[in-house]
Amino acid sequence: MSKESNVVSAPIAIKGDPTTACFTTVGDFIEALPNFLVAEIPTSITNVIISNIQPLDSQRMTVWFRLNNAGTFIGIYVFSDGTWIQMFPPPQGLFWMYGDSRDVPKGYILADENNGALPPGLGLKLKTTWILDPTGTFYIAFETTFVGL
Repeated sequence: MSKESNVVSAPIAIKGDPTTACFTTVGDFIEALPNFLVAEIPTSITNVIISNIQPLDSQRMTVWFRLNNAGTFIGIYVFSDGTWIQMFPPPQGLFWMYGDSRDVPKGYILADENNGALPPGLGLKLKTTWILDPTGTFYIAFETTFVGL
């Protein structure tokens, strides 16, 4: 139970048929949870817009979960100082991660020389600060950029 007075609790419901799923690791199970669980938010909550179309002038007091035309999540926006401003993920943001650089989380890509969102040369420069695993096979601390979910 949240101690915040401005938080709305939403009951969790099962989506789809999770009994047909087969998981080989706990990590696979945890990553699959968003596919089988949903928060049921009442339609009476009207201050959130989920759309690929910019909200109307009358909806400027809402939070906009922006999607692209294919339905991929792009970011969370708020209206401020006459324009919609992206709050998450930060535009041109770099995100430090740890784990296995060969298996970055869905929606992120390595901030290396192959990352087309970075200026030329920046990916190679960033890699100089990454930390290799003890075998020298992969990185255990590295940077990524968000590409969408």
